[in-house]
Amino acid sequence: MASRRAASLRARLLLLVMLAVLPALGVILYTGLQQRRLAASEARQEAMRLGRTIAADQHRLILETRQFLSLLAQLDQVHGSDSESCSRFLAQLRARDERFANLGVIRADGEVTCSAVPMPDSVNLADRTYFRRAVTSRDFAVGDHQIGRITGEATVNFGYPILDPQQRVLGVVYAALPLSWIRERIAEAELPPGSVITVVDPSLTVLARFPEENGWLGRSIRGSALATAIQESGGEGTAETVGLDRVKRLYAVTPLQDLPGSRRVFVTVGIPSRVAYAAVDRGLSRNLITLALLGLLTLAATWWGSDAFVLRQIRALLAATRRLGAGDLSARAPVAVNRGEISELGHSFNAMAAAIQERDTDITAHVSRIGRLNRVYAVLSGINSAMLRIRTEDELLRELCRIAVEDGGLHLAAVHRVDPNSQARKLVGWANATAGEPEGLPGSKPRQEEHGLVEAVLREDCEIIVNDTGTDPDLLRWEELAGAPGCRSAAVFPLRADQTIVGVLTLLADEPNFFDAEELRLLRDLAADTSLGLQYLDRGQRVEYLANYDTLTNLPNRTLFADRLQQAIVGAKQDGNNVAVLVAGVDRLGEINAALGHHVGDTVLREIASYLSSAICEGDTIARLGSGEFGIVLADVPNPERVATRANEILTQIPQTVLADGEPVFVTLGIGGAIYPMDGESGATLIQNAVQAQQAAASTVANTLGFHSADINQQAQEKRQLEHELRSALERNELALFYQPVVDVQRRVIIGVEALIRWTSSTLGNIPPSTFIPVAEETGLIKPIGEWIVVTAAQQGQCWHQSGFEDIRINVNVSVDQLREGNFVERVTTILRETGFDPQFLSLGLEITESELMENVQDAVNAIVQFREMGLAIYIDDFGTGYSSLSYLRQLPIDTLKIDASFIRDIPGDPDAVAVVRAIIAMAKSLELRTIAEGVETEEQFSVLQQLGCDAIQGYLFGRPAPAQGIEPLFGRKL
Repeated sequence: MASRRAASLRARLLLLVMLAVLPALGVILYTGLQQRRLAASEARQEAMRLGRTIAADQHRLILETRQFLSLLAQLDQVHGSDSESCSRFLAQLRARDERFANLGVIRADGEVTCSAVPMPDSVNLADRTYFRRAVTSRDFAVGDHQIGRITGEATVNFGYPILDPQQRVLGVVYAALPLSWIRERIAEAELPPGSVITVVDPSLTVLARFPEENGWLGRSIRGSALATAIQESGGEGTAETVGLDRVKRLYAVTPLQDLPGSRRVFVTVGIPSRVAYAAVDRGLSRNLITLALLGLLTLAATWWGSDAFVLRQIRALLAATRRLGAGDLSARAPVAVNRGEISELGHSFNAMAAAIQERDTDITAHVSRIGRLNRVYAVLSGINSAMLRIRTEDELLRELCRIAVEDGGLHLAAVHRVDPNSQARKLVGWANATAGEPEGLPGSKPRQEEHGLVEAVLREDCEIIVNDTGTDPDLLRWEELAGAPGCRSAAVFPLRADQTIVGVLTLLADEPNFFDAEELRLLRDLAADTSLGLQYLDRGQRVEYLANYDTLTNLPNRTLFADRLQQAIVGAKQDGNNVAVLVAGVDRLGEINAALGHHVGDTVLREIASYLSSAICEGDTIARLGSGEFGIVLADVPNPERVATRANEILTQIPQTVLADGEPVFVTLGIGGAIYPMDGESGATLIQNAVQAQQAAASTVANTLGFHSADINQQAQEKRQLEHELRSALERNELALFYQPVVDVQRRVIIGVEALIRWTSSTLGNIPPSTFIPVAEETGLIKPIGEWIVVTAAQQGQCWHQSGFEDIRINVNVSVDQLREGNFVERVTTILRETGFDPQFLSLGLEITESELMENVQDAVNAIVQFREMGLAIYIDDFGTGYSSLSYLRQLPIDTLKIDASFIRDIPGDPDAVAVVRAIIAMAKSLELRTIAEGVETEEQFSVLQQLGCDAIQGYLFGRPAPAQGIEPLFGRKL
């Protein structure tokens, strides 16, 4: 965006104004720089002048001091040996001439004999430069600038020898001249504020600084910017640098004295740079501000003028150009009345836009026409392609509607099927360009008004085309009923089969004049092709249906049944599973037809077909094989034993009577079965063997199962008899509960019992639980039997509780089917309440086998949590034999693990069995669970379990399962 602004015309005009100001800016800056250079030169000259003045004054002082000391050296007062009188004399002289910091006399050995300023007891100045020079040269000598040992001030000392008549040196008279006279010269010079004068010796040690600041006197400035400037000046010169106080100044350097034999001392005079440049900077700032104000005024005038006279017209022309580029062909640029280059450009643009709009209108009309025809061709192509792959009429009509909307650009398409006899119609397919099913679609209500579109087509047997629904009140009302506002054109075509109307195709478009002559010609071809497709599909479907289905029951016939059976055999070969063929024959069908009529027999067959269809599972097949014969294919059967169970389940679904013409008809079936691969490896063989088994079963007893395999047949018969007897066991009071002790390992006393069901059949005798429990689970009888066990155990527990055996816990096995019941928890709660059984005093432990638990964990967890809230204890039975998930085991709110007897049987002889039991006990302890070992029969096994830390045991060692009366004497005894 910034680059676009810079490239704009206004930006360029403003840039030209800014360029015009640049020369003036350059002149101002150049003048300012020249003035700064001049100000710096004047400041340096002023500093150098002051430095040289200070040097000249010192030279004059040195000459005056020489004359003074030469006279003083001849006076008797300094020749005498009386130090006190000499000191008083010198103090009087110093009082008259305050230029000197001190006056004194030094003996030839360097000891000070008298001093105008009081001094310590002994001061030796033999090391001073002026003393040595005066003694050596026997003439006036100048010393270095130094800090006086008597005065403590920065001074320059001068010495003059005291000679006897033989010209031998008796001592030296000296004068100490302080540097304070420099301050007077600064005051006279009236330097700018912030100016500084510094006196340093050749070693760059500060001897004096004005104005005085604590801390600098006697310090070396070597390494500082000022020291560098002094060294680079060669003794005299100027420089702009930073001073000792970090203030930038213009410095002048000059030697303070330059006498033979003396070290050079330098004086630096510094004037602050900001003071020297202040006047120049103020003038430069004033000039820059003035230039900036003038530049801003010029820019503002340029901004306003460019917008008023140039940019407004250009923006209008640019906006029109952008609209035209975006597709708005009606865009025009406003043209000013005055003539000029921009006005001429606007006129040319408008002429070009008008020409483009006219040409686009023609192109759009041609493209629209071609597009419509292409869409209709696409619909024709699509429906012809669909007729090659679709085999049902309704699916073909739905596909026609979809193609008409998606490929033909129509707003809505719908097809009604029409009954040629009653003229009743049914909406079988529709497609809408908007989401949702249209309400009140034309013809969707039975026998609507006679002036409706569909009714008009049926009545007049011709197509109806309306290219503007707004001119027809009836069609406008249909538009409102269709729930498709905006539909402006409609076309309705009859669909014929054998010169008879069998359907009506309705097409709606959302723009007027949608259906022109060429498009209507193609749409008539579409209706004709669709009619032809319906005619062929109707004939093909009837042929195919009759070839594969039974018309009475609508079930697959023998041909399709054989095909499905062959497919199941192929799948079983690949997966290693079994396939079963069942043949069910309706007994006495001929007698029913003869006595009651064939229509009753047909009704019976249809009812049997319905019951059999509802009894099979997904993936299985049922068919009508003959007059009263039905075939069933059971695919993917895991084992042959499961076939008998499935066949028995199917047989139990058939009622004893069915209604035909309002009269009950007694019906029985015989079912025969054959299993792949044991009874045959081809479909024909399996069907033949199943028929033979069915005929054999029907010749014996009604409603009987028979199998081609003798073993399976015997198992099926036995299982069916067992189921029949088991259904009556509860009613005949043939079930009973036995109890086996659960013994505490440490105390060897009974702490609980496990309730075990026993069945003594009046016809079959004693049936072991391992035989009848699976049958009960397969047939669903486990639910009433399980509830009976809970009721009986709770009643017995309450009885024991009232008898004083409060520490006895009863463990009851619960199947996973019971846990899956939605009301199982409520039923247990009701049983406990009705029996008075209180789990807080005599808990009922619900044992759930581990393998069953892992099949449906969430349902089990929900039930277990509710049981725990009731106070019941929870056991995992036969632990270690099923699929163990330690993560689920940790999450379940259980109390105890029961170690399966298969692990106990081999201890202590099998180290592996001992290791497994040890691991289970250790794991249980880590999870804070109790352990019960099942199947303990010997003392050796008991001893090992005791050493491993098992909590309780159960087995023949302490008692076999027995009725309640047989186990009561063991309560409270040490076993």
